[in-house]
Amino acid sequence: MRELPAGSLLVSSREPARELCLIARGDAALGSAPADGSFHPERSVQGPSWLDASSARLGGMPAQDAVALSDVVLVSVPRSDLQALMLRHPELARRLVVTLAGGCIR
Repeated sequence: MRELPAGSLLVSSREPARELCLIARGDAALGSAPADGSFHPERSVQGPSWLDASSARLGGMPAQDAVALSDVVLVSVPRSDLQALMLRHPELARRLVVTLAGGCIR
C-alpha cells in the first residue's frame, strides 16, 4: 500500500502490467500520457476502483495511462502473487473473471 500525491503516474501504457492496482482512496484519470509530459484524460475513476485489472491479470500492456487526480492510496498486488492466490483460492479466480468481464461490458 502506497500513498501517492496528485499528479503521480499510477499505470503506464509503455510498460507491461506486472501488478494488479486498486485505488483504495482518491481519484484518478485514465487516458494517454505522451512522452512530452502532457496528459490527455478520457475518463475518471474514484476509489475504491481497479485500474486496468485485465492487463495485470493477463500480463499485457495497459491500454491507457492512469494519473492521480488527487492524493491516492494505491494497493498493488504483484501478478505472480495473484496467480498463486488464485491457485489456492479458486473462488477468488472466479470473482476476478466476473470483475474483468464487467469491465468489458461498460
